[in-house]
Amino acid sequence: MHTHNRHAFTLIELLVVIAIIGILLGLLVPAVQKVRSAAARMQCQNNQKQVALACHNYHDANGRFPALWIGPSDFNTTVKSASVFYSILPYLELEAIVKNSDGICYDMTNSMSLPIKTLRCPSESNTTSGQYDRAYSTSWGTTNYAANFQIFGNPDAGDNLNNQIGRATLGSTISDGTTNTILFAERYGWCGKTTMPAPNGSTFNGFGFTPYSSLWAHGSMRAYFQPMFAYGNRAGTQGYTAQGDGPGSPWGPCLGKVGPGSKFQVTPQPFNTACDYAVAQTPHSEGMQVSMADGSVRSVSGNISGATWWTVVTPNGGETLPSDW
Repeated sequence: MHTHNRHAFTLIELLVVIAIIGILLGLLVPAVQKVRSAAARMQCQNNQKQVALACHNYHDANGRFPALWIGPSDFNTTVKSASVFYSILPYLELEAIVKNSDGICYDMTNSMSLPIKTLRCPSESNTTSGQYDRAYSTSWGTTNYAANFQIFGNPDAGDNLNNQIGRATLGSTISDGTTNTILFAERYGWCGKTTMPAPNGSTFNGFGFTPYSSLWAHGSMRAYFQPMFAYGNRAGTQGYTAQGDGPGSPWGPCLGKVGPGSKFQVTPQPFNTACDYAVAQTPHSEGMQVSMADGSVRSVSGNISGATWWTVVTPNGGETLPSDW
């Protein structure tokens, strides 16, 4: 009768197996991360496509694009009001939000506090809840897309409270061509650092201060909370300051940026002064994703010049597209 002795793994054999598993995991994890990143980027592109097409459908129904903001400049909840994103909700199959809020964008319970999936980019991990909650005020819904003020605002109105009401049309306003003009770019849900402390000695997302934010239903009261970029005159020589607090405010004055200095940021750190709320920001290291006025979406390299960026932001500058576009 034969017996077979069973040999256990030696320590060296176990270490070799563990090392091989570690190497395989080291190769697999980056690949999985790349796949997830690509999927999130594609979802972000799809969201921007839907937003751009919703604007076109609004244009078909109303003969113009929606305004950046119409309505009262304060928290008046009796006068009908709308941000550019609120205006296109019916064309994103979200008309119920408008009906429930009776056409008032500032409605505290039925509109402005809602996180909307289509208005959020899954690549942006700073505002995973889709809300901006300062702990001492009503929550607001955030968005990761910003409207081009040169299109949806009225830059020719000057630095005053009326410059939010744009009436852009495809035929007359965008004379540079719809394939050469940006409607929307990306923006962080939280960006920058104010001197406003977190309430009652608490912390905001682990920080002792509250950041600026991009709020899809926000009005013109404080422009640094509005989801927009290129806030200034059409010539690119003056950034507007009308929609902001004075220098003594803990929020600080609004400082719009136009011209070559309005170029977007690529993956800035969100919770410090390096993140500039006055420009667009992208969470994608590959570059900024933008919606064009023809409804298409494209990725813009972070290597383009500020002058080129301003060329495709302005709708009727008459410039020749530079070679780095």
